[in-house]
Amino acid sequence: MSETYIDALLAGSATMDDFRAYVEAWHRADFPEGQAVPEVYEFLGLTWDEYRFVALDETRLRYVAAARRHNQPLDAFEQSAGQLALAARAGDSRELSELVAYLVDQGVLE
Repeated sequence: MSETYIDALLAGSATMDDFRAYVEAWHRADFPEGQAVPEVYEFLGLTWDEYRFVALDETRLRYVAAARRHNQPLDAFEQSAGQLALAARAGDSRELSELVAYLVDQGVLE
């Protein structure tokens, strides 16, 4: 796993279900002697705040991914988690597009 989890997730080569496998890979990793061992959140490609946000509830990864994809601060997504949860239930791309347009109108997304 040379790319970080978040990079793989955003590229579509990993899923949210792969999160635990990447954490397990960090536990099993044989880091070169003399090299600083990265913190698990660094290994995953997350900031400390992002990791703290998802550590107890992995379903929150969708908000981290959305914030990264839209180049927005995680705070904007944390505050509107209820609204963004609707995005996960969108029936089709038209419905999702309408929801994103609504969130832009409400100032949640830029």
